Amino acid sequence: MILLTTTAKNARLAGLRDAIDTGGGAAHLRLYAGPQPPLGQPPGGGHLVSISLPAPCGAVANGELALSVPSWVVVSASGTLAWGRITSRAGEVIADLTVGVTGSGLAIECNSLAVAAGGLLAITNAVLRE
Repeated sequence: MILLTTTAKNARLAGLRDAIDTGGGAAHLRLYAGPQPPLGQPPGGGHLVSISLPAPCGAVANGELALSVPSWVVVSASGTLAWGRITSRAGEVIADLTVGVTGSGLAIECNSLAVAAGGLLAITNAVLRE
């Protein structure tokens, strides 16, 4: 086990933020249904929600990277949200994330896990923690 100071956590998360922001295209946070594949492997189906991340993709403070995401997003396809993936501006897989309802304490929190194509989904929290 390793215990890190907040300064060390912030440095690692700044590196993660910089990895997400590397490249010339758009970085994305995509939310999927179904089982989560091993990191970097293709998802079993298309995404239900796709969010373009700005550059920088978020702010680091107090051992957290708060992603800059809109409060509401339009849902692309119907299903039950199960996990998320961040890809860099270069299109590389950076991280897979947990997804849950508001108050779950998971990396991405939404008002509902059941989504319908064309509907709106509230992203209530998008914070990566060390």
